[in-house]
Amino acid sequence: MPRLRRAAGNLLLLLASLAFGLLILELGLRFALAGRGGDEDGAAQQYLEFDEHLGWRKRPGAQAQFRRKEYVQSIRINSLGQRDRERVYDKAPGTFRILALGDSYLEGYTVALESTATQVLEGRLSRPGCGVQVLNAGTAGYATDQEYLFFKDEGWRYEPDVVALFFYYNDIEPTLHDDYYGRAKPQFVVEDGPLRLKREVLGNPGPPKARPATAARPGSHSVLLDWVEERLRRGQPVLYNRLATLGLWSPILADPPRNDLGVYRREPPAWVDPAWVHLGRILSALKAETEARSSRLVIVYIPNPMEVSERSRELTRLAYGMGDSEWDTGRVQRRLAKIAAREAVPFVDLTAALRAVDGALSGPYLLIDRHWNALGHKTAALELERRLREEQLLPACVSGN
Repeated sequence: MPRLRRAAGNLLLLLASLAFGLLILELGLRFALAGRGGDEDGAAQQYLEFDEHLGWRKRPGAQAQFRRKEYVQSIRINSLGQRDRERVYDKAPGTFRILALGDSYLEGYTVALESTATQVLEGRLSRPGCGVQVLNAGTAGYATDQEYLFFKDEGWRYEPDVVALFFYYNDIEPTLHDDYYGRAKPQFVVEDGPLRLKREVLGNPGPPKARPATAARPGSHSVLLDWVEERLRRGQPVLYNRLATLGLWSPILADPPRNDLGVYRREPPAWVDPAWVHLGRILSALKAETEARSSRLVIVYIPNPMEVSERSRELTRLAYGMGDSEWDTGRVQRRLAKIAAREAVPFVDLTAALRAVDGALSGPYLLIDRHWNALGHKTAALELERRLREEQLLPACVSGN
């Protein structure tokens, strides 16, 4: 009996210690995540403003704070309207400039400024007696047509030697539309001949519509359990669905794929092929514009997370029913590479480099937000540097090392 009582006492002590530990974790997570999970579009409105030609742009001197589940990040816009260090248009003698164009991936509001791909690359290339500047002109929500117009209107004023266009799959569909979730944007008419804008001046439509949200899953009363559930759902979706059979949570069920994912279909919707033709004309015009300004264009391909991570690929299959018989995850990369080859533009595919740093528990993309984390930005910078050296597009003071 004394031995049995001691064993029972030890078991109760163990259970009490476990319960206390879980309570501490629960309270710690409640404190750490308080006020997080804010709307991305709402945060962006703190620094975006209407522009009659581009649709919207970043407001010079504006500041904003993103409070998302995976990060809290403050950003500041410089006096020329970019999320970058302070810059001037005129290039100092002996300075080599790379101007990066892109959307929210490049803008990098998920990480500190010094961790963005452009700042990492500039830090690696610039040294005493060898001034290299890598300017960040990424703007959340921009598509390739807006990036082309930005360079044509303003980007050339930075006198770049190289223009690096960062491209993501969701840049394709918006070129066919004159709005982005209710926010007016420019659109080139889909026709042969020189590019022609559908309308020269945009009217200010007011605040954009909220993006369609994934149906919220009912949460538990425990922040810790919800935190574990969400990370298993996104990080280990197969295991998540197995545990769902035990009644711990609802399984991942397939919803209809979003329209923009049609670019990955083996038998694409009717809009996809015309969109690629239209995109090719825009990229050709951008190449001509950069060459007219004595710059060299480089296309940098940002792969969808499902092209990099098996975890993300499994989640996409489960969430959208995207089987290999109907969907081809390499389709976008191949079609863009063909356009780059046709235009004789260097093509930097980041897929292999990002796969190389993807691990079993973490990788270069945020689990929930799906943008790059600091590792993703660093990896992109290193791969772009390698390819620029390979293409001999860097100044002698850098390429000689």
